[in-house]
Amino acid sequence: MILLLHHPVNFLIQNKDIIDVLLNILDTIILILATVLSIYGFRTWRIELKGKTKFELSKNIIATAYKIRDRINQVRNPFVSIHEFKDREKKGYETQYQERASDSFFAFTNRFNELQKQLDEWYSLKIEAEAIFGKDHRQLLDKLDEICSDLWWAIKLFHENKYHNNFDDTKHKKYENIIYGIYPGKYEKDTGLDNTNGGFQERFNKVINEIQSKFETHL
Repeated sequence: MILLLHHPVNFLIQNKDIIDVLLNILDTIILILATVLSIYGFRTWRIELKGKTKFELSKNIIATAYKIRDRINQVRNPFVSIHEFKDREKKGYETQYQERASDSFFAFTNRFNELQKQLDEWYSLKIEAEAIFGKDHRQLLDKLDEICSDLWWAIKLFHENKYHNNFDDTKHKKYENIIYGIYPGKYEKDTGLDNTNGGFQERFNKVINEIQSKFETHL
């Protein structure tokens, strides 16, 4: 120790190799610590980012599902205002009954077109859901598209039957009940009204509830 204090230069020269080894070890330790901290920080950031991504996506999916639900209910409103078909080009060869059917179809088509705008946004969310959560989540969201597809075909076929005065189609009443929002339980059983809709309303309610339950776990 005395030699080190009185002759530090000589000590460093004589023990240069040992000091170099110690410095290399120190550099290695510092590098390892920096790497560990960097990896830990990256993993923490990644976990936080992934959690935030799931939160935002789940929130948007639930909110958009509610928008589609409300838009479907608007489409199914049985009251049709004259303003909803005033822009339709009249056809001189149509009977009064056919004209009414065409007016109604025009109004319901415009309503459904507004719903379609929501479905365009819905498609992007479905792609993200499949990428983040997996195929099973995407398949659940596809069920809402199926509901909308069933609604559109009910609108189309109901008005075709109505236009051609074809009420012998056994499915006609089901189409009517789907597009006007009539479903079992809405009317008393003793009214004698045919209120079947092929389970449309039940499936509609179930899909909305399943989407909410599936994605609210990430909120």
